[in-house]
Amino acid sequence: MTRNRVFFDGAIRWEDEALISPLSTGLLYGDGLFEVMRSYNAVPFRFADHYEHLRASCEALRLNLPFDEENLWLVMRELLRQNDATEGDAYIRITVFGSELNMIATSAGVTTHTYAHARPFTPPKPAKYKNGIKVRVSSYHTSPFNPIAGHNTICFLPMILARRAAWERGLDEVLVQNTEGGICEGTTSNLFIVRKGKIYTPPAADGIQLETARSVVIELAGKMDIPLEEKRISQKILKAADEVFITNSLIEVMPVKEIDGVIIGKGSAGTITKKLHKGYRNLVKAECS
Repeated sequence: MTRNRVFFDGAIRWEDEALISPLSTGLLYGDGLFEVMRSYNAVPFRFADHYEHLRASCEALRLNLPFDEENLWLVMRELLRQNDATEGDAYIRITVFGSELNMIATSAGVTTHTYAHARPFTPPKPAKYKNGIKVRVSSYHTSPFNPIAGHNTICFLPMILARRAAWERGLDEVLVQNTEGGICEGTTSNLFIVRKGKIYTPPAADGIQLETARSVVIELAGKMDIPLEEKRISQKILKAADEVFITNSLIEVMPVKEIDGVIIGKGSAGTITKKLHKGYRNLVKAECS
């Protein structure tokens, strides 16, 4: 088993040396947040956006983030180097979580640990981007009124259970409904559909994770003069779409070919999906070369 280096509370150390108290509120109650990003040739893509998302979520949930953007950027670059992940693609995750129970009540927010790891990442095979993936709509519902809605919290068990059920059926992802009747997102992805040349994606008000790749796609659609609207998406609208794709920082823009056994469009990546993915890759090349 490969032994990796991690960042923990201000120092880079071996992962088996990054120890926490069994009374950590992150461990006991899922009191924490995380941010996942992809690095290309040792350059984390849109790091500033990822950092701002993490910082804003920490502020909203009163978790202290003791490291600034520049500090964490330098740490991620060093972690990539020490874990032999400077060439090609890499996976980075930063986690901020509560420390011991007796440290909860502070006027500035919850005292925290900051942990990060970075290691090589194998992207999906090209055939996935050409042919698309199969997904299903889960019976699990999220609530946009939940105080943790829209934040990447480590209270992740419902999504894990939904994803495991998908894998058991040979599927790649699960789409999650919200309590207001919308299909809001995947377990680890944001959702987009295309109808008659226009892109639709659920709004922030539906309680979705505002992932960086979602923002990139919205940015690209604007540059390409492709109309885009943030709108609640029902199951009926979803399955009648000409194209469906999902996004996150690891898979970028992934076409969906089948939902609950219903073939979407021509059953492969659609024209707009391919155009956006090409645009995404061009951005990566321009910003991470």
